[in-house]
Amino acid sequence: MSSQCQDWLVIKTSYLFLCFDGIVLLIIMARQIKDVWSRLVKNPQFSNTQGMMDCIKTLPVAEMVIPKSPEGIDLVDYRLTRNKDTLAPYGIVSSAYGLLQHYEVAVPMLDAVEEHGLTPYGGFREPMPGRMVASSFFKEESMMREVRVGDVVAFGFEWFNGQDGMMGYGLKGMAMRLRCTNGMTSTEFLGAFREVHFKNHTEGVKRFAGAIENIMKGIPSYEKAVASAAETRIPFAELRPLLVGAGLSIRMADDVGSELPGLVPDVSFSVDSPPTAWDIHNSLTSFGSHQDRTYSGFNHISSVANKLLIVDDFPRYVEAGKEVILIEEQKKKK
Repeated sequence: MSSQCQDWLVIKTSYLFLCFDGIVLLIIMARQIKDVWSRLVKNPQFSNTQGMMDCIKTLPVAEMVIPKSPEGIDLVDYRLTRNKDTLAPYGIVSSAYGLLQHYEVAVPMLDAVEEHGLTPYGGFREPMPGRMVASSFFKEESMMREVRVGDVVAFGFEWFNGQDGMMGYGLKGMAMRLRCTNGMTSTEFLGAFREVHFKNHTEGVKRFAGAIENIMKGIPSYEKAVASAAETRIPFAELRPLLVGAGLSIRMADDVGSELPGLVPDVSFSVDSPPTAWDIHNSLTSFGSHQDRTYSGFNHISSVANKLLIVDDFPRYVEAGKEVILIEEQKKKK
C-alpha cells in the first residue's frame, strides 16, 4: 500500500483511499482520534460544504439533443447526452431520460449533510466522460470509531451521478481505516441509495436526506461487526477455505494468502498469532483496489471482504471452501 502514497487525495476506480508520504508511521503511533485526523487530512480537494460545491461547479455541464440516423433523420424517441461546451458525446438515452447536472445532485445531498452538523472532507473524480464520483468523510468525532488502539475508522459516503444512460445517481455508505488509509464501501451495514434518471427527479434527489440518515443509523451495527472481527483470529489452515467459501477463486485466495504480510504491513503475524478477520477484511480491500492486477470485478472482492465482518458465518464458509478445494484437487488427479 505504501507504494500508492500520494501527497493529495486520490480517488481510484469506484474506490477511494487516502495516503500521504512520511505520515503512515505517525498515524500508527497516534492514540487520539483528533490527532489521527489532523495528521491524515492535509490537502483534500474540499474541506467544507461550500468547497465541495465549488469543486462540483467546475465540472462540465451536459445537455441533451435529438440524435440523427446515418441518413440524417431525427430519432425523436431517443436523446444524445453530451458535453455542452465540447459537444463530446456521453451516451444515447430514451426521450424519457431526465438529465441531471452534477450540482443538481450535490445541492440536496450537501443540505442534508449540513442538517446533521457534519463537515465534509474529500475529493471527486470523473471515471469516464459523463460520470461523477465523489467521496466525503467527516472529521467530527461522532463519525469515527477506534477499533483497537491507534486503529481508527472514519465514516462517510461515496456519491455519484451519471449522464451517459449507464449510471444512475445516489450514494453509498463508506468507512476509511485511517491507520493504513484503506477505504471500504459497506452497503451491507451502512446502506446505499440509488435512483434512475427519470424526467421527474425532484422527489428522488430529496431522498438523499433519508439515505444519509440511514447510513448514520447503520454505524452501530458496523461498529459491532468490526469489533467482533478484530477479536476473531483465523488459523492459517482455515484461511484458504474461508476465502474460497466466501466467494473468492482458489487462485485469488492463494494470492491473498501469500501476499498477506504486504497487504497488512502494520500488523505482524505468526503461527501463534494469526491474522484477525479485521486484518483479512482490510487485506482484501487493499488487494482489490491498491494493486495492479489482471483480476476484474472489484465489487465482488469488496463483497467478499464485507462477508468477513460477519464472523458467525465463518464455519459455513470454511466447510463450503473445503468442498470446493477438494473437488478441484480431484479434477487435477484425473
